[in-house]
Amino acid sequence: MDEERFPAGTGGEVLEGEVVGADGGAAKPTAGAAESIGAGCATVLAVPVVIALIVGLFMVICTGGSAGPGHSGIGIGLLVFGIPVVAVCIAVVLFDPAPGRRRRVALLGFVVLPVVFVALTAGLAGLGGQAVRWIDPADYTGAYGTRVTASLPDKCANDTHVYTSGAKGADADIVCEHATWALGGAQHEGTVVIGWHDVELPTGISVPESVEAYVIGDKGYSVSRVGRVENVARWGGVPLWWLTGLPVAILGFFLLARSGWAVAKPKQRG
Repeated sequence: MDEERFPAGTGGEVLEGEVVGADGGAAKPTAGAAESIGAGCATVLAVPVVIALIVGLFMVICTGGSAGPGHSGIGIGLLVFGIPVVAVCIAVVLFDPAPGRRRRVALLGFVVLPVVFVALTAGLAGLGGQAVRWIDPADYTGAYGTRVTASLPDKCANDTHVYTSGAKGADADIVCEHATWALGGAQHEGTVVIGWHDVELPTGISVPESVEAYVIGDKGYSVSRVGRVENVARWGGVPLWWLTGLPVAILGFFLLARSGWAVAKPKQRG
């Protein structure tokens, strides 16, 4: 009778339930493998972006003016583009829908997340533009205004300042209302802000008859008051309607939440 042969290395013992073959030990890909890879990539991407956000915030707060060379424009750019990247990465990391809805929810995210990124970027750019117009109107006017020769009134607000010693000097901003200038073949009247270098010295502290100024609408700043235009002023040109990107981005995140993008885990009882 022929000898029974057993698989090598088993010592003649047959292991129950073991499938002998080339594919027996092959690992099957799990349903969450791709999601884990995506979440890992998002986390790795978010780390340098968060560092860039910290650097950008430092540039906005701690540079420019008396603090040294102005890098606020670069800082705003890092914030405008960095925050949407981090927001999208967080959404990818949180992706964990119910098993039966994974494909449909993932397809929705594939469409919604790029829209959210663009909308949030535009909205933050619009927010930065409005902040520049409000906080630094002189540089904004210098960057986007039209240069004119403005005739000033005899008296301006804050054109003199009396110190405790009795000496007089000019304030940083001397506001001249009812100034006039010609632009586009028409005569305009408005407010022109001048500075220390526009005051006539040493003959005395007085407002000059006219100055070269940049104007937008009915408001202007003298060329001397503007000085060197900081790079942050460029953000002031972002139109106001870009702010509509903020509610669009919020709506996008709301749609993802309603779609079951992340299922709340039941609390484990101790």
